[in-house]
Amino acid sequence: MSNNPSKIFDIYMAHFATSIATIAITEFDLFSNLSETPASISEMANKLKITDRAAEAMLNGCTSLGLLKKSGDKYFTTALSEEFLVKGKPFYIGDIFELNRGDTYGKLRKAVLTGRQQIYGNEDVWSKHRLDEKKVAFFTNAMHGLSIIPGDALADAFDFSLCHTILDVGGGSGAIPITVVLRHPHLSAIIFDIQPVCHVAEEFINKNGLKGRVITNSGNMFEDPFPKGADVIVLSNILHDWNDERCNKLIEKSYQYLPEGGSIIIHEALLNDEKTEPLFPALMSLSMLLWTEGRQLSGEEISGMLKSAGFKEIDIKPTACYYSIVTGRKT
Repeated sequence: MSNNPSKIFDIYMAHFATSIATIAITEFDLFSNLSETPASISEMANKLKITDRAAEAMLNGCTSLGLLKKSGDKYFTTALSEEFLVKGKPFYIGDIFELNRGDTYGKLRKAVLTGRQQIYGNEDVWSKHRLDEKKVAFFTNAMHGLSIIPGDALADAFDFSLCHTILDVGGGSGAIPITVVLRHPHLSAIIFDIQPVCHVAEEFINKNGLKGRVITNSGNMFEDPFPKGADVIVLSNILHDWNDERCNKLIEKSYQYLPEGGSIIIHEALLNDEKTEPLFPALMSLSMLLWTEGRQLSGEEISGMLKSAGFKEIDIKPTACYYSIVTGRKT
């Protein structure tokens, strides 16, 4: 045997890594528990009301993933889990794991075979969210966790010094404009999204003491005019939801909306130009296949869309966690 198949073994077991992390977070809030009080296998089994055998497998599995550490017979959070998986911490992202619940394999198989999203059966995900406030609140809160860390980096990656108002199209919870406005006190922001999402965003706005500086405006990004008054448009985790025709439509609409000198910021987890790496956006395309009509894009593809719409001074800059901004100016 000339090759080592260890990577294939790791791939085969990878779904257990995702599954046990999801169970630890969504069923037991394990990392918050251990942050407060490190515990042994038997202590944690007793607290969670599971068997010692199950607790041992879960704790050791999370330790192998770098999410826990062991000293003596006690398990502790690591710096990674302490910062990102303990509820109440500023950069908590555990809510994204709620999206892993359910029959991912079966639904992904159907998505691959049919080429259609499968999360809500035959219903379009966005139509479903317009009608179901509980589902939209769940999804928007989960996406907040996915956006907040790259959004924090975005606040420093773009020169906002000459800008006055950001329009975040499809802005969700407001993670991006809230972070940017907190960092740059001269800015104000508008979150443009469907009404049920705006209700969730207003909770985050109030929680951060930004009422008045960040406002919401409800509407359909394809059908309704964008709210007036902004000189920067942000499309964060938006293009990957839609087919190329709709992506181009949004970018062209943004160009027509912006004043001369205005800027567009596209924020996505970018693929390389061959669209084969990195792992996170490559696998995210499978998630998009499952949820939407879209796919992850390369920086080259987005740059081409901006150029076709008329934008100049196009630039690509990494932010954080596989994310980058692709920016352009209307001159």
